[in-house]
Amino acid sequence: MASSRSPIIAALDVGSSKVACAVATPHNGGHRILGAATKRAHGLRKGVVTDMDAAEAAIRAAVDIAERMAQTEIDEVFVSLSGGFPASHTVGVEITAPDRPIDDQDVRRLLRQAGAKSEPGERSVLHAIPVGFSLDGASGIGDPRGMVGRRLGVDVHIATAASFAQRNLEMCVGRAHLRPADLIAGAYAAGLGALTWDERDLGTAVVDLGAGITKIGMFRDGNLVHVESVPIGGAHITNDVARILATSIEAAERLKTTRGGVFVGPQDDDETIPVPAIGDGWTEASSQMPLSLLIGVIRPRVEEIFETVRERIESSGHAAMAGRKIVLTGGGSLLSGIDRLAHDILDKPVRVARPLNVTGLPEAMSSPAYTTLVGCLAFADRRLEARAQLHAVSESQRRGGGIARFGRWLRENF
Repeated sequence: MASSRSPIIAALDVGSSKVACAVATPHNGGHRILGAATKRAHGLRKGVVTDMDAAEAAIRAAVDIAERMAQTEIDEVFVSLSGGFPASHTVGVEITAPDRPIDDQDVRRLLRQAGAKSEPGERSVLHAIPVGFSLDGASGIGDPRGMVGRRLGVDVHIATAASFAQRNLEMCVGRAHLRPADLIAGAYAAGLGALTWDERDLGTAVVDLGAGITKIGMFRDGNLVHVESVPIGGAHITNDVARILATSIEAAERLKTTRGGVFVGPQDDDETIPVPAIGDGWTEASSQMPLSLLIGVIRPRVEEIFETVRERIESSGHAAMAGRKIVLTGGGSLLSGIDRLAHDILDKPVRVARPLNVTGLPEAMSSPAYTTLVGCLAFADRRLEARAQLHAVSESQRRGGGIARFGRWLRENF
């Protein structure tokens, strides 16, 4: 943010292949982009910082361009976390209900107790999201306030990631003279940036095909209910192309993005593509290969990704409700025919999503690769709204009213 009173917010997507920054202001239920930039990532592997200096330089470069476009300076950013092996589990907590109708303070006491449960080992909580209340064993209660009973319970979805990944990313952002307001699980941000409200409410899984990692976020009843990742992404496809076609990584990436796909067409055996040789001094600067060969290299790795995604969704415990539809995002979803292959393997309706509810995003960034960045802005709205409401708590209590309404309080715990 530019200041505590400014409506300007900033988001930072730190991935394996790119670092993207957006400076925006709320507009018509979404956001209007004031400045945005993307730079090639350095010092990052599978979404985790591996070289602090190189990663810091990439962040500084993206932020500097976005600031100049927006004609403002930012000091706080909402940051996506792609790595750190995100995982989910549910915590159930019960307390004795008072001998009167349940109110805001009872619910807050319950949720504080759930949030107080520490994470074992070397993992830290990213998000704690209430997904359902119970009263005297009766579940499916959305809002228990005003009800009476003896035992009040809640199930909280806890999303965690490796502590070292979170700390190092925060330190790297801090070295760029920015304050990380919050870290957001990459799959959560991708869902907020790509899914409609109905999709999040009725049950949908977002599959974010990044360079180093494929992230999975499952949504139901408007909430994130499961996060996971597969340590395979677009960079693995590029490496396959480079190795099998004996070309450079840069040339392999160009071939993948400009000519690649996952289905062989009727003319692809006859059509040839130039494949540059590695280095200088060869009698031929490039060789000609059938387009079908390139597709034949790409498809097995994509199949592996989706088969692993299918296994993870089925074992999540949420497949029946939150995995009935699939939305693809991320740079990998730009491969020709990938939605049809995903449908064949996952056996579910599939669509490819671009960023939602945003205007002014540069044309080059209006692609599925930037849904996570836009989702960070949506997450920021929730946090900033909650902050403003918490400022009014003392005044509300002084007047004898309740503090923030229950639904608003929950948003602070997202």
